[in-house]
Amino acid sequence: MNFMLVLSVAAVALLTLLLAWLTRRAWRARRALIKWPGAILAGLLSVICLVVTLLPLMGVYRIYGPSVAAAADLQIAGTPDQRERGQRLATLCAGCHSSTGSLPLDGAASDMTEGGLGVLYPSNLTPGGPLRGWTDGEIVRAIREGIHQSGRSLLLMPSSQYRAMSDDDAQALVAYLRSRP
Repeated sequence: MNFMLVLSVAAVALLTLLLAWLTRRAWRARRALIKWPGAILAGLLSVICLVVTLLPLMGVYRIYGPSVAAAADLQIAGTPDQRERGQRLATLCAGCHSSTGSLPLDGAASDMTEGGLGVLYPSNLTPGGPLRGWTDGEIVRAIREGIHQSGRSLLLMPSSQYRAMSDDDAQALVAYLRSRP
C-alpha cells in the first residue's frame, strides 16, 4: 500500500481523536457561550474527520479484501466452433488489452488511466502472459466478476458489462484465449 496514503489516513485519524477530545472538553465547560458553540463545532469537525478516515480504509478493504466466491471448477473443451466464437468476442477486449487496438490481446503499451489514478497497464491475455497459471474457472470469474486469481479486485475491469454473459460465450472466450500463441 502507498506510504503516503497510510501517513495521511493516520494524520486524519489523529486529528479525529484530537477533535473528539476537544468536543468533550467543550461539553464540560461551565459557560454556555463556550459549551454549545464549541461542542457543536468540534463535534461536527470530528464526525467529518471520522468519515474522511473511514472512506479510504473501506476502499482499501474492497480492493485488497478477501474474495467471497470461489472460482468454478471448469474444464473447457476448446472446440473449433468455440475458438471462432471466442475470437469474435475477444474483439471487445482489444480496446484495453491490446497494444494495437485489435487482436492479439498482448497487453497495452500505454497507461490506460492517463496518469489520473496512477499507472495501470492492462495485462497480456495470451497464454504467454499471466493467464498461463490460471484455471478456466478463474478466467471466467475475472471476466464476469472482476476478481483476480489471488482474490483481489481487478480495478478497472468492466465486469458489470460482462456479468450477464452466457456460459457458452464465456467458455468460448476462454477457449480462444487458450488457443493463442
